Amino acid sequence: MNILFPTDYSDNACNAFQFACYLAEKFNANIEILHVYPMLVIDNNLTMNGLSNQLEQLKQSQMERVKKFVEDFKVHASKLPIDKINIRYQVLSGDTVVEICNYSNQNQFDLIVMGTKGATNSEDLKMGTVTSNIIAKSKVPVLAIPAEAVYQDIQKIALAEDFEKADTEPIELIKQIAKLFNAYLSVLHISEVKDNINQVRTQNYYKIKHQNVRDLANVSFDVVNGRDKVLALDQFIEDENVDLLAMVSRNPKTAQTESLLGQMVLHADIPILAFPNQEAV
Repeated sequence: MNILFPTDYSDNACNAFQFACYLAEKFNANIEILHVYPMLVIDNNLTMNGLSNQLEQLKQSQMERVKKFVEDFKVHASKLPIDKINIRYQVLSGDTVVEICNYSNQNQFDLIVMGTKGATNSEDLKMGTVTSNIIAKSKVPVLAIPAEAVYQDIQKIALAEDFEKADTEPIELIKQIAKLFNAYLSVLHISEVKDNINQVRTQNYYKIKHQNVRDLANVSFDVVNGRDKVLALDQFIEDENVDLLAMVSRNPKTAQTESLLGQMVLHADIPILAFPNQEAV
């Protein structure tokens, strides 16, 4: 497995890096650390050689900084299994969301791990929005780690399902995680007052239940009723002591409606594993 870890060196990124390291150890995975820095403001008086040298110096200084990010962890967080992990480094200049999405989509990454923060102020909203935009545009699953989350072995996973799609690829990764941690999996459906149960959804439900997860020892299919899906998910997470929430990105019904996944990323206090919308990939 290859994990991409984008960092902005914030406290949230530091917290997320701990999750990335422990998961890499568990999966025997590689980690590539990526930092995206702003493009250089060009001085019109510079010669081509001068500009080239300045760009190279800037890139070199950014590379040194991203390597120091890891070295600091080796000193101050000695329990992290950093020395057991193959770590690579990359720095790019440009727009954060665009560069992360392009780099992850063009290279063979299996997972992006990054920090996020609830929208309590404008800076928090900005960070949460960056993560949400990457989730919306990336072809790679994203594990979003809230600032308040503390790493612990995963004991219970909730996979929110609407059964509109068979969701075969997401379930395969969820199964890997469940088996590695010997975790309990709840395939959860939030049912609205007037749930649209049709033949496609029924077929997908039976496919997931009788084919995709039949080899898991600890799995259940749960239905929670609630018009407010965010509130219903929050309540289920609290009542069932869920450690990891998995969701598939779905397009909102209207342009003015924020997706359920987007809302959860902005306020959940447990890690969220977000899978790309296969229709958009």
